[in-house]
Amino acid sequence: MILIIATTALAITTFRQHRTISSLETDLEQAVEERSQLESALDEHASEVERLEEALAGEQRPPSRRAGDAVGRLPNGMSRSEAETLLRDDLQSRGESLIHELTGLEGVLGGTLGFYSREEIQVLNDRWVLAWYEDGHIGGELLLKYTIDEEREVHWTLLDVAEY
Repeated sequence: MILIIATTALAITTFRQHRTISSLETDLEQAVEERSQLESALDEHASEVERLEEALAGEQRPPSRRAGDAVGRLPNGMSRSEAETLLRDDLQSRGESLIHELTGLEGVLGGTLGFYSREEIQVLNDRWVLAWYEDGHIGGELLLKYTIDEEREVHWTLLDVAEY
């Protein structure tokens, strides 16, 4: 009787192991199939990326630049540093009158509005300047568009003002 019970237990254990092995084999087959599908999709996407990169390489794109790398359309013979000096000098010399002309602002408590710090006049690019103005009591920033004509005169247009 013990032999029959032991044989039956062994048969049940063996059957369960075969069923587990069979289940694992099925899972492995599914994983292999999924991997194959993913590799195919990856190959398709890699081909599409290559095609898009080739298309982009053929397009004409403007060269990248950082702020301050260029200064407006300059008259013949004017260097970038000369233009930046001209822009700063013009703002500082025309301070109060230019600020009033562009914004309508006036100094308060006897103060005179002006661009007093050259370091706070930033030539941003080939069109714009960001300049800090103040009168000792109030201040702000002007975002200005500029052009320099052939006579080296600067023409300013107000784009935005921030009052502090």
